[in-house]
Amino acid sequence: MTYKVNWSRFVMRYALIVIGISLVLYIAGRYFGFNLRSSGATVIPIVVVSILEGATFARTEGTLPKGSWAWQISALFGLVGLGISMAFAAFFMSAFPGGLGQFLTPVGFAALSTITVLMGVFFILGARLFFWMGARNELKRETRG
Repeated sequence: MTYKVNWSRFVMRYALIVIGISLVLYIAGRYFGFNLRSSGATVIPIVVVSILEGATFARTEGTLPKGSWAWQISALFGLVGLGISMAFAAFFMSAFPGGLGQFLTPVGFAALSTITVLMGVFFILGARLFFWMGARNELKRETRG
C-alpha cells in the first residue's frame, strides 16, 4: 500500500474548515440576525476532510478502502477530528467568559462527557462512511473521463 495520511494537511484542512464555519456563523448572527446553531461547525469538517482523504486514497491505490485497516484509519480520523473540535470548543468557551463555568459542575461534566463520547462514535462512523464515499466518488470520476 502506497497511501499515507498527510496528518499536517488533515489537521490544517480540518482547522481551516472549523474556523471558516465559525466565522460564517458569527457573521450570520451578528450582521444578519440569523441564530444558526454551531453543530455545523462540529459535523461538516469531519465530513469534508474524510471525503478529501478518501479521494486521495482512491487516486493513490485505485480501489476502495476496506477491511480492518479502513476502520483503523477512520477511527484515527474521527479521534483527531474530535480532538481538534474539542480544542476549538475549549478555546471559544474560555475566550467568551461565562460558558465554561456550567461544565465545571458534576452535572455539567457528566453531560460534557456523554456528549463527547457520542461525538466520538459519530465522528468515527462518519469518517468511515465519508472516507469510503470520497474514494468511491473519485473512482467513478476517473472511469467517466
